[in-house]
Amino acid sequence: MRSVLKWIPNILAGLIAGLAAAVVMMLAMTLSRYYLGIMPPPESVPDRVASMLDIETFFSLFAKYGGYNGLKQFGILSGLRAIVGAGAVVGIVYALLAESSWSRRSPRRILGTSSRVLMAMTGAILVVWIAFVIFLWPVLPANYRGLPYSQARIVSIVALLVWFSIFVFTIIGIYRFMVKRIQPVGPSNTEPESEIEPAVPSLGVALPRRAVVTIAAGGLLTLPIYRLLSRMYDDATFSYDGRAYNGPGVLPITPTESFYSVTKNVVDPEVNRDLWRLEIAGHVDSPHTYSFEDLQGFEQVDQVTTLMCISNRIGAGLFSNARWQG
Repeated sequence: MRSVLKWIPNILAGLIAGLAAAVVMMLAMTLSRYYLGIMPPPESVPDRVASMLDIETFFSLFAKYGGYNGLKQFGILSGLRAIVGAGAVVGIVYALLAESSWSRRSPRRILGTSSRVLMAMTGAILVVWIAFVIFLWPVLPANYRGLPYSQARIVSIVALLVWFSIFVFTIIGIYRFMVKRIQPVGPSNTEPESEIEPAVPSLGVALPRRAVVTIAAGGLLTLPIYRLLSRMYDDATFSYDGRAYNGPGVLPITPTESFYSVTKNVVDPEVNRDLWRLEIAGHVDSPHTYSFEDLQGFEQVDQVTTLMCISNRIGAGLFSNARWQG
């Protein structure tokens, strides 16, 4: 029983380190999303999963969570909870690895941890990173600052590696900060060299004061996360997503401000049109690439067209008429 109880301070230190690392990673993801337009996993995973659902499952979830907005908010909140849960689990696993005899016997230490554990954690980063890249491949080109697909995919792949690395190495650094490693006392010089066995270092000693400092610092980091999320919420599509146009006052041409709106985005992108090109290629006689300015130089045509959402049901009003020019 005592052998189990002596592990509890280290497990708690790992738990705190994991939760703090989760907060740090969420801050990095939030900053990347707000300033660089990179879609983090709490947003990209639901986006990817949604495309894999059959229509019946989609509509059942649609009804369960009260429409598009409720479904999107559920997906993001689930992703944030998953990050916190992963932080707790990975932090505890790291503590168990760091304090295992396999780790403590390691003759070489890097960044305050055994080289064996460091290699294991680095390998875990790469495995998880590759798995996420494979799973999220179709949605990785999304960028909400208007990067073209090819550039956006590379940026998203690099961002995933950076986020996961921040998470793991924050756990390592915080755990080292909270746990003091006591070096074993070497054998006396009077013992024959053949009888000397290397001493196994004891478990690290958790320092309660440093744990309190870590908890306080993690709490402070939640403030900028909250502020950034609040800004994105204010800019989000929740106020107009799912807007329908129906009722007795329907006009033949829908007013712009009343045009139906359905979007999968939590925050709509800001497209940098100077970076985008329209490429005419393939089995054509005259391949060509056009900029936005080139397209504006063509003769303008007016056309009245009806748009209808694929999710529209009878009487739902998710369709509108407009006069388009281009």
